[in-house]
Amino acid sequence: MSAPTRVLWIVNIVLPAVAEELGLEKTPFGGWLTLMTDRLSARDDFDIAVAMRAPVKTLTRIEKNGIVYYAMPQSASDDFDVEAATVDQVLSDFTPDILHAEGSEMAYTRRFLRAWSGPKLLSLQGLITGIEPYELGRLPLLSMLNPLRPRRFFTALALMANLQLRYRPRLKFERETLLLADHIMGRTLWDRAHAWSLNPAATYHHCSRILRDAFYAAKWTPAGIRPRAVFLGNAAAARKGVHVAMRAAALLVPHYPDMRLYIAGQDPWKLSKG
Repeated sequence: MSAPTRVLWIVNIVLPAVAEELGLEKTPFGGWLTLMTDRLSARDDFDIAVAMRAPVKTLTRIEKNGIVYYAMPQSASDDFDVEAATVDQVLSDFTPDILHAEGSEMAYTRRFLRAWSGPKLLSLQGLITGIEPYELGRLPLLSMLNPLRPRRFFTALALMANLQLRYRPRLKFERETLLLADHIMGRTLWDRAHAWSLNPAATYHHCSRILRDAFYAAKWTPAGIRPRAVFLGNAAAARKGVHVAMRAAALLVPHYPDMRLYIAGQDPWKLSKG
């Protein structure tokens, strides 16, 4: 029997499986990452390690349920990066056969791809290069810059500053990241088109994602329908378009007074009071 393939998996969040051990709250995001580790850990033909940036002081190694987790301290100069020495430590400790990076938008993904000379697979989560034209959700920023409405004024300033100072500088690095991959994996035609345009030399692989168990356990039935209800999955960024949906709802309410919008995420009123 051949030895298991050793896969080092680079992810963008602290996985819930070890959040408690690190003294951190579990994140509700990236459910497919947790499901993939659970499924892969049950296989005998793979040895899996997960490297993730985390708000920790030193490189922390945790072994749990057959998987090795590396919590890497974030760089002091960039929360989206880790130090080169940390990357070297992780690669030296685990000695992978394959490096699998999840997502192209983080700086430390590029560090790992540069440092590793073996096979490299990059999974696309979302390309900031592709969504850049929609990042501000076509908000009327100029009209929001009204000093008589301070909250709107400072919100518009913050959005514009974030776009120029944090978002756009990352575009160049993301393109460099894609060029470092031998193989690119995506789910959609949009993924495939962008992968080809940014790195036509890489081999592209289609792979649909698994979802959290709750999505497979729930069953849709006509009896459970809430008439005139619209569910929006995320309001965390302007590109999600919640402000557009709310304007549309305002136009529809006079005709459908029982219409309701359900928006997942934190309560904005509590956040504004905090």
